[in-house]
Amino acid sequence: MAFDASKKLQRLQEFWVSKASAEQRKGRAGRTGPGVCFRLYSEEDFAAFADYPTPEILRVPLDSLILQLVSMGLDIRTFPFVQEPPSTNLNESLSFLQQQGALKSENELSSIGEVLARLPVEVALGKLLLSAAVMGVLEPALTVAAGLNIQSVFNKSNCRGEELQIRSLLESGKGDLATLLNIYEEWSQKKSEGVNTRKWCKRRGLKEQQLYEMSKLRRQFRQILRDHLNLAGPEETLDSEKVLEIRRAKWKKRLEEPARKMLKVSHGKNRASNESEEEISDTEEDNISSMEYFLTNPQPNLDLSRHVRDTLNFVSVFGLYPNIAISDQHNAEKKPSDFVFHTQRKNFVVLHPNCIFNTLYEDLYPSNNQAEQLLAYSTLLETNKPYLTNVTRIPGLTTALLISKEVSTNGDCTDIVCDMWLRFALKKSAEDLVHKAAKIRQKWSAMVADVLNSRISDPREFVKRQTRLQKTLSSFLRSEVVYTLRVIRSTELSGLVRYEHSVKLDESITLNALQDSGSSEMEVYLKRAWTCKLCGTSGLFSLAEKSEHLAKCQDLEEEEAA
Repeated sequence: MAFDASKKLQRLQEFWVSKASAEQRKGRAGRTGPGVCFRLYSEEDFAAFADYPTPEILRVPLDSLILQLVSMGLDIRTFPFVQEPPSTNLNESLSFLQQQGALKSENELSSIGEVLARLPVEVALGKLLLSAAVMGVLEPALTVAAGLNIQSVFNKSNCRGEELQIRSLLESGKGDLATLLNIYEEWSQKKSEGVNTRKWCKRRGLKEQQLYEMSKLRRQFRQILRDHLNLAGPEETLDSEKVLEIRRAKWKKRLEEPARKMLKVSHGKNRASNESEEEISDTEEDNISSMEYFLTNPQPNLDLSRHVRDTLNFVSVFGLYPNIAISDQHNAEKKPSDFVFHTQRKNFVVLHPNCIFNTLYEDLYPSNNQAEQLLAYSTLLETNKPYLTNVTRIPGLTTALLISKEVSTNGDCTDIVCDMWLRFALKKSAEDLVHKAAKIRQKWSAMVADVLNSRISDPREFVKRQTRLQKTLSSFLRSEVVYTLRVIRSTELSGLVRYEHSVKLDESITLNALQDSGSSEMEVYLKRAWTCKLCGTSGLFSLAEKSEHLAKCQDLEEEEAA
């Protein structure tokens, strides 16, 4: 596996081993006695091999490494690496960490960066878990995080039409992460009801071992948050007798001789799919895994409200950002198998074969409007094609207003540019929407600061704040807005934004900053007739006065709602 820092792309490619690896492999032939090594390549090929394997530091992302170095007060520009990585890789990682809000400068961590540096997980995963803890959706987010770190739960090799039809009841039009959450919750519920989950998984073409792996990862992530941040509640006490029982079962299994595998004669093409559930019995290994699961996992909570699921979807995207893709404008004229998408760094990528949208492709365009949806993904993986993996569907404009690091608008908010990449054009002004986004970002930042600085004096009141923000966020994300969306061309970037005579709503959102869409330098000072939709006040307002008035009205509206 190789990593392309410029495109943030994992590349799986075939290459010859090094001479050192070949010599080490040759030694295997004489480990226990004299042996002979047969090499399946010519002597000329061997002579062309590299002397040693490519160092790992040249093959992996450097984000976590740089975060650790900065947290220890080391200067990455002068650090004496054994094998120094290319400067382009360092610059790309620094840019990524600053975009994630983990670095203030090359050698200074932000408050969030200090927390992420203490977590022994990838930066995106740590950001996802931290965001979920702040927003009060940690339990389901642990499942999502675990799902991002396992192999596929779907059994493609032995899955027939019947299994696919039954499994479709668990699929979600939100995407792969929501589908994984549905599968894990339903599996957990079946286990708590005493159902034979091995049969249940086989009937749906699922790998139960991967679900057990998810349960272990959930516990590990919870323990990490508890140990490093004290964010996952009190530590759970384990039943000592159950622990001893599991240890005895594992020791007994280790002493037993492995069962001999026998080939079965099949009398019919579809015997595997028509196999009776009664023929599937739990093995000793299944029983041990089941005991471990019940010992270390609480009962699942299947009653997730709409605003909780919307919040979970948002924090997942917030953690994955800037891994965002946009549909190609010609997808509507193509077959689903030919759909292509574009990321900020690489064009013409496709959905991974395991992606749920290969079957639920109509959910990508719920309103026959290609521009409405964006796709968030965990990894860009290239084998024979560049693939998007673990894809989640998100509303376009509302999500971009909340997660983008730089949002610029024209004077009346009918033209919005996010991170100098996505451009939204609206027929009606989105002033109210932009101000709501700024308010939500303000509340979010305040809650993060309270958590990081341990300023939560009343936990019950903080839970109420979480619930109110969840509902506000859900309502905002579901706002119905008509717009068109496109990617900004490189020729447009020069002089696109100017900050003189503009109005900053917060550190990320700037009004009247687009030069090429009719934004006037006098727009900030000109007073125009305007009526506030929140309180009904009418009059002549400048852009700055409108912003100040809307902020006060939103505060009053929240106080009344509380």
